[in-house]
Amino acid sequence: MRIEKEHFSSLVKPPLTILFSFRSLLAQQQQEARIVRNRTPSPARIDRQWPYQVALPDDLCTGRSFTLIREFCEERSLAPRKRLVQAIWPDHRYENWRLYCFADEASAQAFLERFPGVMFDPKRDRENGKAQGVWRRTASTREFSILGR
Repeated sequence: MRIEKEHFSSLVKPPLTILFSFRSLLAQQQQEARIVRNRTPSPARIDRQWPYQVALPDDLCTGRSFTLIREFCEERSLAPRKRLVQAIWPDHRYENWRLYCFADEASAQAFLERFPGVMFDPKRDRENGKAQGVWRRTASTREFSILGR
């Protein structure tokens, strides 16, 4: 009878090697999840580490224009962070703009010379200086053409 109990208990409990390998696999997956989550910096961190920002109307950053922007950045080894900001004009018109954020001013100026954008100061242009605040536009709208000039 004692042999049967031992045999039964070994069937119910998984061997320790399986438990340890499962726990280590779970820990590894949790570690990888933390790394992936931390790859995207917060809006406040982008504003601190990439303070030189160029704003382009979002609809001009698609299709062929997106390819031109990407090729321009790859040729110069630029790796700007990208964000969206919503602009609100005095006539209450809303418009989405894409921010190309650079760590140094020279890169932002080179980008601005090539593409018809507007320099964006995150501390001055955002509503109350909030990292996720809207952009209250006061200047008149400037017509933008296609970027392939």
